[in-house]
Amino acid sequence: MPLQPPSPSLSNPMIVEQLMLKRQPGLALEPRSELQLDPVTGIEGAQRAAPLRHVLLVERESLLRLGLRPGDLRENAVLSGARLYGLPSGTMLRMGTAELRLTFHCEPCARVTALASAKALLHQRGYLASVTATGTVRIGDAVQVLEARQAQIPYATRDRIAWYLQDRDAPIDALELLWQVGLPRAYARALPALLRRIGGSAAGKVRFRTR
Repeated sequence: MPLQPPSPSLSNPMIVEQLMLKRQPGLALEPRSELQLDPVTGIEGAQRAAPLRHVLLVERESLLRLGLRPGDLRENAVLSGARLYGLPSGTMLRMGTAELRLTFHCEPCARVTALASAKALLHQRGYLASVTATGTVRIGDAVQVLEARQAQIPYATRDRIAWYLQDRDAPIDALELLWQVGLPRAYARALPALLRRIGGSAAGKVRFRTR
């Protein structure tokens, strides 16, 4: 059913309006009344997600602006009354009994740019989050912004890689690095050039597999 515009309010609280589970890439999302969240697995029963991409939160109002339906952006939760996208990366949320850390805005990809232009979707496709404390999220739960903050995570690809490597001493496998910063394996070919642009000791901290 299409979304209806919300009633005007000066201070709408953030409320979980819809929840969805993605079991495998390409399959339709499964509507759920609740989700179990865990810091290791992300969403229980869902497709395995990178640590910085456990949960995708979308503003109900942004779906309305884009003329999209719940699930079109492959999100896990639609929040009403939300003003998520203006919150800084590192913001902590309590959603139901779980806690999450906002990581970075989800990038538009080919799957969703068939529904709206990449320009319209930029910084409107949703906010990714890591689960930091186990809990249950149900439809109707309030979402609270906590006072605690964690470090901001850059949105830009090169900056995010530099952020991850800056305090790292031990070398990391290239594919593991991409997983940890939430990038697809397809970035492996571009990674050497990105490391050269970062400069410093970044290239020496990444191992590339040889055949």
